Amino acid sequence: MESGSIEFVVIECVDAVTPRSSRGDDAPWQLISCTVLANGEVIPAWQKDSGSITLFAFVGEPGLYLVPDPTAYGGRWGNEKKAKLFIEPTN
Repeated sequence: MESGSIEFVVIECVDAVTPRSSRGDDAPWQLISCTVLANGEVIPAWQKDSGSITLFAFVGEPGLYLVPDPTAYGGRWGNEKKAKLFIEPTN
């Protein structure tokens, strides 16, 4: 995944012991890291070699997608909306 890509990432729950997804997939997995800004915005990124690739959120059917190039992805999948991820403190 890199600039110009229309591929996407799906976030799934993964069992830490087996590592199997909640859907039972054995697909290749890659972890992402996230930076949380002071306002609660979450910035996800792939770790690749010695650098990282920032991922951008889109919302559509059936859910949330993280993509490396919002311009390329948005141009291909126009029904999905660009979004931002936030963490909000609770009690």
